[in-house]
Amino acid sequence: MFKKLLKFVLFQTISLCLIQNLHAQKHSSKEQYILNQFSTETGLSQGNIYQIMKDTDGFLWIVSEDGLNRFDGYTFNVFSHRKEDSTSISDNSVWCVKEDSKGRLWVGTNQGGLCLYKKELDQFVSYQHEANDTSTISDNTVNAILEDSNGKLWIGTSWGVNIFHPETQTFKRMFANQKIEEEVISYKVYSLLESMNREIWVGTSDGISIYDLDGHLLRSISTGQLGLPKGKVTNMILDEKGTIWISVDGKGLLRYHASDTRMQLYEADPNDPNSLANNYIRSLLIDQNGNFWIGMDGFGFQIFDPEAEVFVKALQNSNFEPDQIEKVYEIYEDDHQNLWFGSYGHGVFLLNSNNSNFKHYTRNYTDKNSLSNNSVLAISEGEDGFIWLGTDGGGINVFDPRNESFRHIRNDGSDDRSIGTDVIKSLLFDSDGNLWAGTYNHGLDLLRRGSTKFEHFTIDNSGLNNNNVWALEEGDSGEIWIGTLGGGLNKYQTASGQIEKVEIELDRDSTLSSVNISALLMDSEGVLWIGTMGYGVNVLDTKTNQSWGYSSAMPGPHQLSHDEIRYFFESSTGEIWIGTAHGLNKFNREGKTFTKYFESDGLPNNVIKGIVEDENGYFWISTNNGICRFDPKSGVTTNFNQSDGLQGKEFNYNSSILSQEGMIYMGGINGLNQFDPNKVQPNHYQPNILFTKFLLFNRPIRINRDGPLTKEINQIDYLELDYDQFIFSIEFAADEFQFPKKNNYQYKLEGFDPDWNVVGTARTATYTNLPAGNYKFMVKATNNAGVWSDQVRTLDIMVNPPWWHTKTAYAVFSAFAILMVLVIVRLRTSYLLAQKVRLRRLVSKRTKELEEKNERITMQAEELNAFNDSLNALNANLEKTVIERTNELVVKNKKLSDYAFLNAHNLRAPVANIKGLIQLMNLNLTPEEKEDYIQKIKEQVENVDAVLFDINQRLKKDTLIDDQEIEEILNQSINSSSSSDSSS
Repeated sequence: MFKKLLKFVLFQTISLCLIQNLHAQKHSSKEQYILNQFSTETGLSQGNIYQIMKDTDGFLWIVSEDGLNRFDGYTFNVFSHRKEDSTSISDNSVWCVKEDSKGRLWVGTNQGGLCLYKKELDQFVSYQHEANDTSTISDNTVNAILEDSNGKLWIGTSWGVNIFHPETQTFKRMFANQKIEEEVISYKVYSLLESMNREIWVGTSDGISIYDLDGHLLRSISTGQLGLPKGKVTNMILDEKGTIWISVDGKGLLRYHASDTRMQLYEADPNDPNSLANNYIRSLLIDQNGNFWIGMDGFGFQIFDPEAEVFVKALQNSNFEPDQIEKVYEIYEDDHQNLWFGSYGHGVFLLNSNNSNFKHYTRNYTDKNSLSNNSVLAISEGEDGFIWLGTDGGGINVFDPRNESFRHIRNDGSDDRSIGTDVIKSLLFDSDGNLWAGTYNHGLDLLRRGSTKFEHFTIDNSGLNNNNVWALEEGDSGEIWIGTLGGGLNKYQTASGQIEKVEIELDRDSTLSSVNISALLMDSEGVLWIGTMGYGVNVLDTKTNQSWGYSSAMPGPHQLSHDEIRYFFESSTGEIWIGTAHGLNKFNREGKTFTKYFESDGLPNNVIKGIVEDENGYFWISTNNGICRFDPKSGVTTNFNQSDGLQGKEFNYNSSILSQEGMIYMGGINGLNQFDPNKVQPNHYQPNILFTKFLLFNRPIRINRDGPLTKEINQIDYLELDYDQFIFSIEFAADEFQFPKKNNYQYKLEGFDPDWNVVGTARTATYTNLPAGNYKFMVKATNNAGVWSDQVRTLDIMVNPPWWHTKTAYAVFSAFAILMVLVIVRLRTSYLLAQKVRLRRLVSKRTKELEEKNERITMQAEELNAFNDSLNALNANLEKTVIERTNELVVKNKKLSDYAFLNAHNLRAPVANIKGLIQLMNLNLTPEEKEDYIQKIKEQVENVDAVLFDINQRLKKDTLIDDQEIEEILNQSINSSSSSDSSS
């Protein structure tokens, strides 16, 4: 009894928290564990989970009462029975699943017997009981499957155990009528185990049967023997020492000591808080770190310490209600040390493995020693290693890291020496061990070392400019620099105990750029850095009293990223880093320039709240979107968020420190995080890629021997597509189940893409209108820490050309073209020969015609020459006649000229008479006289008319040649010409 008590005390004081952690690290029961739930709402077929297993391909298989589920980290592929499909799973209700050493997946069903899942074809083969065939399975209810060290499959059914030989597809049955020393073996099998000495233990409804590897019954342990209680033997596991642990339904846990063949029973004891919580055990697991997990039908799960023989409630403070994980029927650890819990009614839960890294402390209304307020605004550490926290309404909390408890210092309205308010904006322990507390609207409080009473400094009783004290810093001489919101900068002089206002003259002949001070830092060179809310940085050299400033309005590299200053930090190398509302700035002292870092450089958020440097030189930066581990040398970042155990996305500024013990504390709006930076190592797991779906024209393609997908997409390394299958997509996933939404992907189609396509969290690659040819599709992923895996999954793809672009088609086309050329040449040759004959005939005919025509032309030419001679003679006669006639006309013209002169004279007399008579007509004459004159004028006119008529007749006679005369001349010429020709 004393030994047991001693073990208990040792366990409680040293390893109580250790066994609660799957990585064997100390954790407080106040820490909240993060569980990710997968239920019917997220695609799981049903909520009653009996077994979970990850196969060698990387898929997680989940057994439920209604369907077998395959999970890729994002989606569930549910396998259900379909009556019309003989290749579907034989029953929807599934009890167990097992992958053997050859990668074959075996499924035990409730009423459908044993199924083999053929991965390549995405089909099931069913093995069912046949009454008249003893080589078939003994019963269709399969409760357990085991592969022994020789590679044989042991199948536990509701009617005995079977050995299955996959090569012969036959079963060897072991039935209940077998006896050894009159001991009856029960027929209902619930669990199977191979012991360290290579014996097969068969857990039944009433005891245990033990076989050798050939299926020979060696012995049995009936109820009552060796302390085995009556009941179903539901689970058996083997630890590294060879001890067999057995759960009996409703009776608790047994330890089988092989050395003395006795069993030790552990039962639930309501009077013992360290006993088993529930006797109805549904699952047992010893994880890779040696933690012994027990899942129960009620009370969830416990962790058992076999050495101290103590049971401890596990994961008491999780993000789920206790009743959701009260019934744990399965506990499974995968190859990445992820812990999976299968519940009854609420699906699957995945334990966040990073919970061990970040402790999260929050307010617990049932625990008076918990945090008094969840919003932690300020943090400082005392000489004793206690962590002092300023909260937003909860006063000061003093955290003891040793027992993880909080002591509260609150405002007491009846005590004027209590802290002035419960809203604490800044905290500072000075070099004398005094605590300074800046408050919201209540000035500055001082708690001197060893005292429990506060001194108050306000605008009413001191030189403090404003009662909102948001920043505190100690100077080299012990003075306290005080930054206020609205009152500028103050300084507390230790010697005088007085607070004075500090006036700073900047280069632009003004005081501080703003009276709203948000951050202060006294660096190692005695320079005070003053951050403002919206007006940049003011710098004061306390040794020379010189001052200057920096802002976002300055040119080029001298420009700050933002004027709202959140935090100052001096690194171990003396560099000044400035956290702003938009980006991280590193100050380069030599050139007085800034190097800036943003989200685009890997930060989780641009709002910087705090910076802490660990002993390895890494920066831990709190932001409005989690925490970042930043390597200042390389700029490489690793980001953490709520899924890693952080209190929330948003942290508070001025609320982060590195403790004397090397622990980092960061406060946010939902509590306090504490972590050891040396234990928060980046995730180095390199995930493999699973191909989860193949689509043509955005439609999933099923396996078809005549189609492009002849095997399940994840089982192939070569894909052949026809030319008309020109739009295809490949869906993929990384086998990183912890926070898969943090996995990033990139892919490339070698032969088409010039570079990798970095697509973030997208998991589908789509290509359209690829030219015919050979390609290699490549894809890789990051783990949830953003580390790229070296594992590249490839898939060779060949796009066939259309039939008219194939080599065969080209050969046929070429042969046809050659044949056509030959035919054309032949036809052309024949045609040319025929044409030649026709041409020869035509030439002969044309030649004869031309000769005849030439003869005619010659005769016509002679005739034309004769005619031309006649014309020449005619022309000569005409010329002679024209000359003669011209001479005659000249003579006649001379005569006409003389005649015209004579008649002109004859005309003058009558004209003159007419003119005279007309003049006389103007006189006053009697009518008789006028009549007489008119008669005389008429006579003279008649004389003129007679002369003119005579002239006209003479001209016609002597000057004109009429047509008849011309014709007569021509005829005489022609006759004369003809006479000449005849005589010649």
